[in-house]
Amino acid sequence: MALLVICLRRLRPLAYPPSPRLTRALGLLVVGVLTGLALSLHLAQLPPFAAARGTSLREPPSELIARLDQEQSVLREGVETRRRLLAQVEQQAGSRGGMLAEIEHELALNRMLAGLTEVQGPGVVVTLADGDRPLGQDELPEAVIVHDYDVIDVINALWAGGAEAITINGERLVFSSYVYCVGSTLIVGDRRLSPPLVMAAIGDQERMARVLAQDPELEPLRRRAREHALVFQVEARRQVVCTSYLGGVAQRFARAGD
Repeated sequence: MALLVICLRRLRPLAYPPSPRLTRALGLLVVGVLTGLALSLHLAQLPPFAAARGTSLREPPSELIARLDQEQSVLREGVETRRRLLAQVEQQAGSRGGMLAEIEHELALNRMLAGLTEVQGPGVVVTLADGDRPLGQDELPEAVIVHDYDVIDVINALWAGGAEAITINGERLVFSSYVYCVGSTLIVGDRRLSPPLVMAAIGDQERMARVLAQDPELEPLRRRAREHALVFQVEARRQVVCTSYLGGVAQRFARAGD
């Protein structure tokens, strides 16, 4: 604004009417300066970024993790409620005619195959947990804890043994599930889990147990279990329950073939 005043003061009086181009340029200059001044005043009144989001940038990591876990639980409960309501609507629609009933049956089958419905049946329960024995002279702490590759090897062995559904601590595994370590915890899908990890699998009990006992990829895990470096237990059960998957199922890259 001060610059504008100085410039205006240095303008000499015109002996003839100003040209339209000069008048338009001065008008745009005045509008631009006033707009910039108003915008700067508006930005000065805005709250800081962290305060606007209701989150302090100095929030302790433990409190941040706890808050995010609580928010995730609320969102998962909302997803479960909406899917339950959707199932009721689909059931009502399927009872109105033969064609709708056939579509409903096909939809229910695909939902089950996608892991979106709870299933139960005979199967096995695999327990993985960190070891509690003292470390050997040449051993590292990593030798007595469960890693993501241990979990992945067991999951692959269960699928190879004919598993029809698998859960880890109640988290259903689907086509988009992933497992990786974050410190002493594991991220399975969109949940943070800590050992002991209880993996429930529905399928042929004898076949899955045989693969878990003979798969060469699991020999390092079996050896560590024999050395009591960690817990690796397999138990056959007549009834295993695999809960439905509650996370997102959006596909980013896959599409139906032509």
